Amino acid sequence: MKKTSILIYSLLFAASTFAYSPRNIDEKLVHTFQTSFPHAEKVSWEEMPNQYVVSFVDNGILSRVTYQKKGSDITSYVRYYLEENLPFSIRSEVKRHYPNKKVQGVVEVSAPLPADDEDAAAVLTTVYYIRLEGAGTLINIRMSSDGNSEVVEKFKKAN
Repeated sequence: MKKTSILIYSLLFAASTFAYSPRNIDEKLVHTFQTSFPHAEKVSWEEMPNQYVVSFVDNGILSRVTYQKKGSDITSYVRYYLEENLPFSIRSEVKRHYPNKKVQGVVEVSAPLPADDEDAAAVLTTVYYIRLEGAGTLINIRMSSDGNSEVVEKFKKAN
């Protein structure tokens, strides 16, 4: 009896770790996602009125991609991670501009720029929202992929 219960719970757990895919998602979209993110784990699909939101873990990084329902184009791609996953050029710029600050977390947002030509494919642009901690301050900055940055918020730490 105990072995049977353990087996049933194990099977239920294993089944719950597979991706949920709403029944009315186009198979091509699911295939596009699986091809784009072959190492995705803990995949969860959510259907919204005009889009699908897929939350998942990709190579240890919590991620979320949003697809338009019509056309299946990506409308945004968001990743949440720590300093070690920042691209080298961005990390170098952060260290250069904020030498005495420690990176507490990063939200990377990629979204398509509008194309000048209707027939041209949209190009994704990436912006990094980086939380920095100093001796008495917390700073949130926005940095573009070309290294330009601006302070979005600045807080004094409570004593």
